[in-house]
Parts: sequence; structure tokens; C-alpha cells
Amino acid sequence: MKPPLRILIIDDSPEDAVLLVRELKKEFSPVMERVETEEAMLSAIEKGKWDVVVSDFVMPEFNGLAAISILHQQNRDLPFIMVSGQMGEELAVEAMRAGAHDYLVKGNLSRLIPAIKRELKEASDRDKRHKAEAALHATEARFKSLVEQSLVGIYLLQDGIFSYVNPKFAEIFNFQQSELVDGRALLDLVIDEDRQAVAEICETILGYSDNGPPCYFRGQGKCGKDLQLEMHGTKTELNGRPAS
Repeated sequence: MKPPLRILIIDDSPEDAVLLVRELKKEFSPVMERVETEEAMLSAIEKGKWDVVVSDFVMPEFNGLAAISILHQQNRDLPFIMVSGQMGEELAVEAMRAGAHDYLVKGNLSRLIPAIKRELKEASDRDKRHKAEAALHATEARFKSLVEQSLVGIYLLQDGIFSYVNPKFAEIFNFQQSELVDGRALLDLVIDEDRQAVAEICETILGYSDNGPPCYFRGQGKCGKDLQLEMHGTKTELNGRPAS
């Protein structure tokens, strides 16, 4: 059984549209709508879900470049193939730069099916990639929310300098987050007598592939008050470099 193909044809010639569908029937079961104006194209996009758009380059009331622009404005990531009898090399390059995925000459449709198959696969790959990125962003947002609301102080160090602290960490030392990040070192918050031990623990953490050993030390907040603290660290990476 041939796979279905929902194709929107933008062409002022019904006869040329018939030839396109006839070619596609060799390997697909096409469902086609033909339009030849901007208004008709907008209506078709609104009411239908299309797999591919095939467009002529020049028509009396419309053109292929305007059709590409409409797809972009509508935020539709659809394979767009230009098929025209009036398309030289310069126009073909212009169409590709505008966003067409391929171009064919009307008198030679032998590449139509391979081009559509290729672009359908690439469109599917893009969709999967976008969904994966969206899922990752959602996970990152949830994780950030949990970290920001945590009742435990959480930090990220690189080269001994804070790259991130959560609100609770800043609160423990009576600082604003902005006062600690990208400028202040962890050792700045440790009393003099414990700095050597904390520095050694930080170096040890960077040598571990898993959680490093806990460290107990006395810290000092902005107000000068001594704090009894327990620190746990894990080796990680930030911008391709070691962090903890």
C-alpha cells in the first residue's frame, strides 16, 4: 500500500498540477489541493495539515518567493519544492536562499519523488530534534526551579570562583546572589584557620569521578558571624572545563 502524501500545490496551471500528481502516484497516494493566490494559500494552510508544498515560481497573481515568506510568517516548517518552467540558475539560487529546499524544471520531474522523500525525512528529523530540545529545556526549567527553591545552599565553582549560587546559599552568608557570582571565591567565605583544608578538599573533589568526601568547616558571613558548615561536592563540567 502506497503511503499517503498531503500536498499543497501552488500553481496557476491545473494541467501542470495533474502532471505532478500523476508523477507522485508512482510511489504515493497523494491528496492534493491547488491554489494560485496568497488568500487561497493562507486559507489552505489554515484548514489543512500538509506534508509538502510544491510551488511554481511565477504566476499572474502570486509567486514562489512570496509563498515561502508566508510559510515563514506562519511558522510552518514544511518541505518547499520549487517546480517551474521559467527558472534559470540565478532564480534557483535566489529561491534556495529564500528557503526553498529544492527546485525542479517542469519538463523533467524525474527528481520530484526522490526530492520529496529526502525532504520528508529531513523535516521529520528536524521535528524530532525540536521536540527533544523542547523537552530538554522543560527539564532544565524544572531543575532550575527546584534548585532556586531549595532549602539547601547550592553552588557551582570554577577555578575556585562562584559561577552560580542559589538564593539559599546567598542567604546563609547574608549576601545577594549577584554579590557572590563571577567574582568571589569560596575561600573568601571560609575563616583563615580552615582555608587550607577547604582548598585541599576542593582539589580532591575535582579528582573524583563521583561525589567527593564531605567537608566540615567554619565559614564567615557578610556580617562577620562564624558559621558551622558541611560541604558536599561533585565534579562536573562548565563550558567544557572542570567545575564542582
